[in-house]
Amino acid sequence: MFYKTEIGARHPDYTLYFANISDLMDYLQDLLNLTANEIEFSDAWRNGEVFTVHDGNVDKSFCDFHNVIDENCEYELND
Repeated sequence: MFYKTEIGARHPDYTLYFANISDLMDYLQDLLNLTANEIEFSDAWRNGEVFTVHDGNVDKSFCDFHNVIDENCEYELND
């Protein structure tokens, strides 16, 4: 399984890929400056708005090469 999110992607139609949930969570914590608990208990996380899960595998080197991140992302997890 691998994970996709649009949060923090440099372009609105761009998708970021993560080989595992740990890498995704580390990325979200760094980008949003939040703890794992704050992310997991957010409305967006509970509503399935943060990421999608896909069958198959991608490796970390693919993710590192593919992901172009907007370091100035201002995404809000709660309403």
